[in-house]
Amino acid sequence: VGEDAFQRGVHAYLQSHAFGNATADDLLAAVDAAAPGKDATGLARPYLDRPGVPVVVVDSADCGKTNVSLQTSELRFSPVGVSFADAGAPWKVPFCVEPDRGGKTTCSLLEGTGKTSAAGACPTFSNPDAMGYYRTFWPKSSIAALVRKLGDASPGTRVAALADAWAQVRSGKLGGDVLLREVLPAMDRETDRHVIERLENVLYELAETVDEPTWPSFAAYVRVRLAPHLARLDRKAKLDDDEKLLRRSLLQADVAL
Repeated sequence: VGEDAFQRGVHAYLQSHAFGNATADDLLAAVDAAAPGKDATGLARPYLDRPGVPVVVVDSADCGKTNVSLQTSELRFSPVGVSFADAGAPWKVPFCVEPDRGGKTTCSLLEGTGKTSAAGACPTFSNPDAMGYYRTFWPKSSIAALVRKLGDASPGTRVAALADAWAQVRSGKLGGDVLLREVLPAMDRETDRHVIERLENVLYELAETVDEPTWPSFAAYVRVRLAPHLARLDRKAKLDDDEKLLRRSLLQADVAL
């Protein structure tokens, strides 16, 4: 609907229901009225009424020198062993991608299967700055190139990519070996606190799946993943507030895991 129309709709909603009660339908109706021809209600309603999170599955990526074309489908995220009785209709997902080599962010509204094209080159990052409420699952063959170039993306995009890879493993759509050998080691040179803390969260969640005989090997793996970040902070003469928070959380993970 656009930023201006959305703000007008919210303003009208607040004025109409000041000092009274209101529902989500009232808010969506006000946004619809402020943006004739748009369907904010149709877009938002599945996110409010349906359990789960939409997943955009990149089935194939056609990578040219100056253009990228992604063929996608949609499913509902569910960890291994969890199923939903009713698949329901697909969400309408505002799917955004940001190709490499200075490509501009391009968005399209997906519903079920679709195709998204953007100027730029592979690898292509999805959900730039983690602004969208969805996960993206990539073909295994695309992940190595994607994580190698993650340093070129914004911190929010890196957080989204890490969370997506872990969700893909949890759903059984990606082998844990890819996560352990390719995705997590790519975080060794990371410096942003939010991305590193997301790495810690993945390690904590992984720990819940590790049995007692495997624990020593997992603990050794954790040491390897945390060591570069602790060493970088220990080399600094003075830490800023963000770095102090990060060092504390790293030490806590080092002890707990």
